[in-house]
Amino acid sequence: LTPAPSAHRSLPHVTMAYAAAGGSAATSSAAPLAPGLAPLRVLELFAGIGGMRMSLQRAELPHQIVAAFDVSELCEKAYRHNFGGEEWKKKTIECLKPQELDALGADVWLM
Repeated sequence: LTPAPSAHRSLPHVTMAYAAAGGSAATSSAAPLAPGLAPLRVLELFAGIGGMRMSLQRAELPHQIVAAFDVSELCEKAYRHNFGGEEWKKKTIECLKPQELDALGADVWLM
């Protein structure tokens, strides 16, 4: 895999930008987390029912799920019910090629 370009952000950078804008993860607001920052591109490995995705939503971090991989049919039903699931991919991660992962352009990989 190739290293992420410097243009990609890390989670602490976004959290710090949010705090600098006067926000906190404990507060709820309809305003975007850090106006002007592009959403994090997130890859979910072992997506399950979407617990990590829900954590991003609850923390009000701007994000876009680029793909969610899992093989459980029960998890797929719950994930699709909760999020629509157009990103869902029923595939084991052992089958993924580095080129496939690079092509997703994810800033963050969640497991």
